[in-house]
Amino acid sequence: MTDKRDDTIIYDECADVLSDVPDDLIDLEEDNVYQKNESEAESSEDSEIPTRRIRRTLRLPTDSDESDEEDSAQWSDFDLPRTNNKFEGSPGPNIFPKDTQRVEDIVELYIGNDLFEYISNEINKYYSQNCNRRKLDKKNAKFVDVTAPELRKWFGLAILMGIVKKARIDDYWSTNSLIDTPIFHKTMSRNRFRHILSFLHFSDNNNKPDNADRLFKVQFVIDYFSKKFKENFNLSQNISIDEGMIPWRGRLNFKVYNPSKITKYGILIRMLCDSITGYISSFKIYSGVGQPLTKTVIELLAPSYGKWHHLYMDNYYNSIELAGNLLEKKI
Repeated sequence: MTDKRDDTIIYDECADVLSDVPDDLIDLEEDNVYQKNESEAESSEDSEIPTRRIRRTLRLPTDSDESDEEDSAQWSDFDLPRTNNKFEGSPGPNIFPKDTQRVEDIVELYIGNDLFEYISNEINKYYSQNCNRRKLDKKNAKFVDVTAPELRKWFGLAILMGIVKKARIDDYWSTNSLIDTPIFHKTMSRNRFRHILSFLHFSDNNNKPDNADRLFKVQFVIDYFSKKFKENFNLSQNISIDEGMIPWRGRLNFKVYNPSKITKYGILIRMLCDSITGYISSFKIYSGVGQPLTKTVIELLAPSYGKWHHLYMDNYYNSIELAGNLLEKKI
């Protein structure tokens, strides 16, 4: 009886998932160790080495496991010879500015006057829809329709606030010599800046559908920049799909938290980038509504079909089905 217990103790101390343990010892361990209750373990004081209970942890399922169960295809243990087809794309810029030395002309390629015209119209429309619901301060001047040139100045000051940081908005218009920043009161009055800020809007609420996406309020702006990114630059042969984080700690129902990242709180965005320049060609913002990763990858790669791009991404996105689908689309 003593020998049997000693064998059990030795197995408890040395056996692991990599050990070549006979099946009879496994059965013995299950019968004599795991079925002991706590009272029996406490009463065995004459044992020199206490019996240690091994906790078994189940392996977490992965996306590849689920796809393997649904599909009979399996990853190969050997790399087959690969035929690298000739790249059929023409990488580089599609549209050039009038003057490559002027920052204004370069910015105009991505932020055109049509965007400011659209936003200014939405601001004026939103004011007309809600002016009767708000009590206007008698000290402030009457609201005047916003124009595209004025909105350009407003966004310029808003961007500058991210560079020159102060405690309050009013401090940017302060005349105190210690914190004075003359560019603000020379460009726009404080009350006018607050007027535009209070009625800033990007979409018409009357056109909101019942099943609207969470990004409906800014969908036009997202589509505008996505189109500009695709039109202005062609990707090289090597491309990559990865995810990034837009820092944000405010109230947002699709804000994500990732403790392993430097930027832990923010908006998750998946991007298709050029491997040489790092240029972002297309992107997709995660709004809290999950969809298959395969669909996300297909949507990002839609403009790149038929050119034999070389795609690099981690195994979080990859699957056998997706790899076959992309090969059919010459990726």
